[in-house]
Amino acid sequence: MKQNYYPKEQIKEVFSEPGIYRLFTLNNYNLNLVYIGKSVNLRKRLMEHNRTPYMEFAYFDYEFYPKGKISEVEKQEISLFEQKYGCLPQYNNQRG
Repeated sequence: MKQNYYPKEQIKEVFSEPGIYRLFTLNNYNLNLVYIGKSVNLRKRLMEHNRTPYMEFAYFDYEFYPKGKISEVEKQEISLFEQKYGCLPQYNNQRG
């Protein structure tokens, strides 16, 4: 699967569809995955993250999924990340 990364300034170009998204920081020219999330309206949710002061990110990517599958796919992606790195993405780890 080819991965496309978009600067956060391009959020307004994302369709208002359900899907999974990932947020990345840029550190020494390397992208670091800091959050995996889901939403029934990707554009709206990404814009909310963009206004959240503690959740800084430089890039994002996303994939569209049917509304009924987004929770399952999000859990799978977070689980795969945790298996690979032994921890959750930085901002997923801050859940209440």
